[in-house]
Amino acid sequence: MSDLMECSVFFFDKRVADKIYKNKRKETVLDRVRGCITQLEKMKHPRMLEVIHGIEEGQHTLAFASEPVLASLHNILTWHSETSEN
Repeated sequence: MSDLMECSVFFFDKRVADKIYKNKRKETVLDRVRGCITQLEKMKHPRMLEVIHGIEEGQHTLAFASEPVLASLHNILTWHSETSEN
């Protein structure tokens, strides 16, 4: 795919789940992440994140591409709290 479309790519490192959860719980968490990405692909609404390329799974990662995301909610809230203090 080389349409030169801008996008944001989200990665989930499966090794994080390995460190935090035991085997059965780890698979449940990974299934949940897969399911959430799949659901997001099906949702079509102007205020929902649009998935451009569905889930890709590697040995250690889950990833998908969406429309461009300019900032995280955490960064926006941090910026807002810092500017309101000044």
